[in-house]
Amino acid sequence: MSQSIYWQSETHNPQTRIPLKRRLRTHLARGLRPLREFLGKVVKHPELSNVDAAARFKAWQLEGDYLEFGVFTGRTFVEAYHSIKSEERNRNRKEWRTKFYAFDSFQGLPKPKGVDVYYEQYAEGAYAATEHLFRSNLVRHKVNLDDVVIVAGFYSELLKPERQEQFENVNAAIVMIDCDLYSSARDALNFLTDKLMDGAIIIFADWYVFRANPQLGQQRAFREWLDLNPQFKASQYFSIQGYFTRAFNCIASFPSTASESQHPISST
Repeated sequence: MSQSIYWQSETHNPQTRIPLKRRLRTHLARGLRPLREFLGKVVKHPELSNVDAAARFKAWQLEGDYLEFGVFTGRTFVEAYHSIKSEERNRNRKEWRTKFYAFDSFQGLPKPKGVDVYYEQYAEGAYAATEHLFRSNLVRHKVNLDDVVIVAGFYSELLKPERQEQFENVNAAIVMIDCDLYSSARDALNFLTDKLMDGAIIIFADWYVFRANPQLGQQRAFREWLDLNPQFKASQYFSIQGYFTRAFNCIASFPSTASESQHPISST
């Protein structure tokens, strides 16, 4: 058969000498193929979490802080810390000095009132973890406490306007609201009003609790907050992990000049 009709690759041409290393690599790949196919069916690839996705977005374009409301024992806080630090290293953001704020009563939930009494599972004192346990977990998982600000207390007292001096330098780039109740989410959002950066991501960890009733919990708090603050527009980010979470970018109303667009929402 002439070469013009049928062309053989060098792999199949008996006249071609194939290097030993290449032959071994080919045989190994063939031998491992059934194992790869089996593992592909039974082993799931790690999913990108909401925190990981937000960390990538932040490292790309938001030089600001991470705030978490309702830290419990610190699992999500630790994940956020290392994810943000890793993404900032990957993008060579060495000059960034991200602060990590942890807000929690460390006494569990406050006593439910009003619409928050709708479900008994959110009782006073639920989800309590001590500040000592939280700090210990951070140290155990190699979180630099110099980067962390722990703010202990119930939000109804802690986040009052007259106590805002200690937070005047906060620029919120990523916010995790994991405090279940409508009243707690409302207080956290009111606190954030003049601290959110343009494009900041807010992750609601309990968006679909209370059977996803939009008149309760975090859904109600966020809707009311947006109604009170028309300078914000909420653009849904994406939620790729967890059954109860939802995330949004908070966008400022377009400023009148290009120079103003570089400032946090609080300056508009």
